[in-house]
This record gives sequence, structure tokens and C-alpha cells, in this order.
Amino acid sequence: MLVGDFDTAPLRHTKLFRDAKIAMLTHRVLFHMDMTAAAADKVEEALADLLHAATDKRH
Repeated sequence: MLVGDFDTAPLRHTKLFRDAKIAMLTHRVLFHMDMTAAAADKVEEALADLLHAATDKRH
């Protein structure tokens, strides 16, 4: 991996490189979990609105 002019190839098998890679992957997983939770909240809200609209039409 190249970061700007910095070549990370010599560092590939070091603890620092692994820790940085794990940190990036952890950040990515947490970000996607947050996005999934937000989408699930929107689905729950839409279902509640649908239920409310369906029960209002019956009465």
C-alpha cells in the first residue's frame, strides 16, 4: 500500500501495520453497523406509520 510518497511495504509484517489495519477495519464495521441501525429505525418508523394509517381507516 502506498500512502502518498510513503511506501508501507517494508512495514507490512509489523505489529504497527496489523494494528492500523485492524483499526481501519473496525472503524469500517462500526460505520456499517451504524448505517444498518439507522436504516432499521427508518423501517420501524415506516411500519408504525403504516400500522397507524391502516388502523385509522378501519374506524
